[in-house]
Amino acid sequence: MTLNKNSIIKIIGGVLGIMAIIIAVTYSDLKANDTKKQIPLSMSGWKTWHGITITEGKKPNECIVNSNGAIPDAAGFLKLDLRFLRNKTLILYFSNTDESHFHHNQMVKLEYNISDTLLRPVNVSLRGEYLPVGDTQPGKGIEFKIPDNFDGKLNFVFYKAELKDFKITAYYK
Repeated sequence: MTLNKNSIIKIIGGVLGIMAIIIAVTYSDLKANDTKKQIPLSMSGWKTWHGITITEGKKPNECIVNSNGAIPDAAGFLKLDLRFLRNKTLILYFSNTDESHFHHNQMVKLEYNISDTLLRPVNVSLRGEYLPVGDTQPGKGIEFKIPDNFDGKLNFVFYKAELKDFKITAYYK
């Protein structure tokens, strides 16, 4: 059997097409497996301060945050026993942000340790010290690398906000 130039080009094109499909499927599987590796972080047992209330969401790693009107200054919630997050990545998803009002479009900031050090996300730019307002797209959570000197304290801080059924969903990996 003799192959001409057009036959060889068609065969190479077919092989490249099959390889592209294999690469696309493999990449899709890797992305799906990365999401599956996220472990839900319980949002129960957090202590609130200065007029914030938290209720449990539909899942243990969800919470609904409300304030009784506008917060005149800073308010939030914290937990002190999260040492197991040291050297892990915290992933947060926010939703129902349109129902709340945030001062200067600054949604929330995270602080860690007894010294209340600002925890910066690795995949989003801050507005000052705060995350910009907006719902988080599924599969594209805001990631925070928890440092190796983490003492277990994590604090969510809102500034001059009015919170109405503001939902936070948390994972770590």
